[in-house]
Amino acid sequence: MKHCFRFLASFEREEDKYLWTLDSSECHHVSQVLRLKPGDQIEVFDGKGHYTLATLEKVEGKTLALAVSSEVQKETPSGKRKALAIASLKKQIMEDLLPSLVELGLSEIHIFSQEKTEKYLFSEKVIDRYEKIILSACKQAKRNFLPELKLWRNKKDLGLFLQKNYEKLFLLSPCGERFNLTKDFEFQTICHIIGSEAGLSAEEESFFLTLGASERSLGSFVLRAYTAAIAVTSLFL
Repeated sequence: MKHCFRFLASFEREEDKYLWTLDSSECHHVSQVLRLKPGDQIEVFDGKGHYTLATLEKVEGKTLALAVSSEVQKETPSGKRKALAIASLKKQIMEDLLPSLVELGLSEIHIFSQEKTEKYLFSEKVIDRYEKIILSACKQAKRNFLPELKLWRNKKDLGLFLQKNYEKLFLLSPCGERFNLTKDFEFQTICHIIGSEAGLSAEEESFFLTLGASERSLGSFVLRAYTAAIAVTSLFL
């Protein structure tokens, strides 16, 4: 079966067809990298659950690509919302980690700063790079919902958001008890919290515990933050 490339796009109804306008970040890939032409079949999705097979109708350089389809399919969102809040890691480690988190189905990825991370964490270049990685992984995994990336300069703002939007928070800690895969995952909205490679300070741990987070452990071994993030996210499957 011939591979069909997938692209992020928005759509609107036009009489008896749907017109898809590919995201501006995708146009260069269509015309300059893959060199697709009008008449080629592609997959399109809007990151909000809508998707379909479409036919390229117009390609204009690096700025415009349009496709048409006769129908639009809609994936019903899962009732569960799964998230991870992780302290910023080294850029290369974070870039390696993000695709796995997307492939494992996270709805939201929160990255919060600790000491010495702000210099690069909030730069437009880094944010743009992270978002491109998430989009690429979403396309590769054929996910129809694009995970949301949120970066937090202030952990108090993060804490308020988590309290408001998640029924259950789990703080990964070697001092915590082991996960109960039945009881712990009965909630509809869950967020796991992980520190950086250096861990969380006592003050940071205390802060998250005051939010109502429960301490949990992944076992007796000491895991790198990268490994722990993948392991704990896999528990959602």
